[in-house]
This record gives sequence, structure tokens and C-alpha cells, in this order.
Amino acid sequence: MSLDHSKLENLKDAGGGKKTARCPACKEKKGDKKGEHLVIYPDDAFGCVAHPKNNQHTARIFKLAGVLNTKKKRSKSKTKAQANGKDQDKQEPEKKEIKKIRINRPVIPPSRLLATYQFTETKEGWILE
Repeated sequence: MSLDHSKLENLKDAGGGKKTARCPACKEKKGDKKGEHLVIYPDDAFGCVAHPKNNQHTARIFKLAGVLNTKKKRSKSKTKAQANGKDQDKQEPEKKEIKKIRINRPVIPPSRLLATYQFTETKEGWILE
């Protein structure tokens, strides 16, 4: 998700890859007359400095000036199969390591403890010992 810069007023470079503009949500309420509330970061994250923790305000900004990114970014890193020179179709799925976990800690306070049980996680699931 990013913002359509053509829908923003007073868009300025703030240095360090950041940009500032007039917040469209504040503009609706006759605010941000200087045009500096909206901050857009290099990774396309954005927010209003006048309402930093207001999710509804941020959602309104996106509704007024947002654009959904439909293109997926491709990773430039090679897959394990490509690095080894194998075809992706012939690649075997990676084997997951199974870890055994013992749980001995009671969930309730010791004064109310009735019994403790030891469990072990296996491939089939949790097993009572």
C-alpha cells in the first residue's frame, strides 16, 4: 500500500528519503494549513504527525490518497535449487527438524496445584509420558 503522490498537496522532500505533504484527512477538517502533517517514509509507510496513533485517521488518509500495489516485488536472491544448479520442479521439500519439548511448569499457583504431567512433542503431536 502506498499513496498516490498526484493526490497530495504541498509535497516536499524532507531529506533522508522522507517526504512531507498536506494531510488529506486533516484537510477535510480544515486543518494542516501549512501542509506538513503527512510524512511519507522511503518504504512507503506514512502517517500524520498530528494524529500519530489514530488508526482511523491513517485509514482515512489511505482512503483519500491511497493506491493498492497489485504488483508483487520479485526477490533477487536465488532459491536453494537455483544456487545448487537444480531445477525447481525436481527440488525435494526441505525436511523439518522435530524438537522435543518438556513442559514441567504448572500453569496455576502451587497452592492450588492438583497434579503435574510431563508431555513430549513428537511428529504425531504431544504425548503424555
